[in-house]
Amino acid sequence: MALLAVVALLVSVLTFCEADCPDGFSKHGGSCYKAVRIKATWAESDVYCHSAGADLATIETAEEQHYLEGHLSAIAGAFDPARFWFGGNDFAEEGTWVWAKSKIQIVEYTNWRYNAVTPIDKDENCLELSQGYDWQWNDNDCDDRYFFVCEKDAYIDGGEIIG
Repeated sequence: MALLAVVALLVSVLTFCEADCPDGFSKHGGSCYKAVRIKATWAESDVYCHSAGADLATIETAEEQHYLEGHLSAIAGAFDPARFWFGGNDFAEEGTWVWAKSKIQIVEYTNWRYNAVTPIDKDENCLELSQGYDWQWNDNDCDDRYFFVCEKDAYIDGGEIIG
């Protein structure tokens, strides 16, 4: 009888814990992503994402990079030019890149253009990806206006956050 109760609980948890994303967001893993068709500065992009309950997207693994490359490549025709702000910056210390959402230094996974360890352009402090650079990371002037990608945690149908 106890085993039956455990199985029933497990089935109900698995049934109701299917993560989903709000309209306009696409799901990968435990995250939802949205490429926004508004050109904005990095700071404006960050504010916009926060207003949608999200953050500028982070890329923490090669798998996530691969997914985003494929997703952005598939929709690139709707964005001219296909350049997107992401959540990395080196505002606090030149050359020390952190994710805006977590303030965690970007060291585990990177995909800088030209296989650089970190870019060294002192006037460019914000992270962008563009089709023109084969979706590799590039630092750019934060006041330039590009499209951007927001990321939020996937949620359960009832609105509960998971992940």
